[in-house]
Amino acid sequence: MSKTLAPLEWHTEKRKVKDLVPYNYNPRKITPERLEKLKKSLKRYNLAEIPVVNTDLVIIAGHQRIKVLMDLGRGEELIDVRLPNRTLTDQEFKEYNIVSNVSVGFWDTDILDEVFGDIDLMALGLDIDTEAAELFDEQQQLSEFEEDFKAIKDDPEYPIVAKYNEKYSAILIVASNTTDFTFLQTVLDLGKEASYKSERVGQTHVLTATKFQELWEKK
Repeated sequence: MSKTLAPLEWHTEKRKVKDLVPYNYNPRKITPERLEKLKKSLKRYNLAEIPVVNTDLVIIAGHQRIKVLMDLGRGEELIDVRLPNRTLTDQEFKEYNIVSNVSVGFWDTDILDEVFGDIDLMALGLDIDTEAAELFDEQQQLSEFEEDFKAIKDDPEYPIVAKYNEKYSAILIVASNTTDFTFLQTVLDLGKEASYKSERVGQTHVLTATKFQELWEKK
């Protein structure tokens, strides 16, 4: 009998910037130009919108702000973060990660012209035509992502890596949540190893026995 999860509640705590862990599969990216504009905004207004993290401090929302803070040399700084009362399930994590990046509103150009005419919108990173095109593209991508995500079976079909011939033997270590993956990524230095997507969500890393032995002997 499945255990009923408690309703999610959020509270604010202090954490060091450097202790917040980026989510490896965050689908939201940013151009160098927009990153520079975000950097200028943080320098001027500081961190007004605080990041959201899971109980293991993996970032759910706020990746770009954390990246900028690290780039600005503020890794040791204590900042406010929003934390849940319990660990999010993988599905809750992925759904909120997507939802937090979706633009739900649109710009009223008449009000912008009338009330905000004295503000240099382009200098603040607001390009109405570009944002409208990006919003349309995001909505399409979100729709495609949701369709593909729903099509993924709850139980993975094995093998989840390419077939090996008699020349190779393979040992699989399956990380079913972000905490496990973050641990494996750290101890196995996975960021530097060859990898490929095995599903719309999920990734396979290839680590040779020789490389594992080198890492083991360093411990």
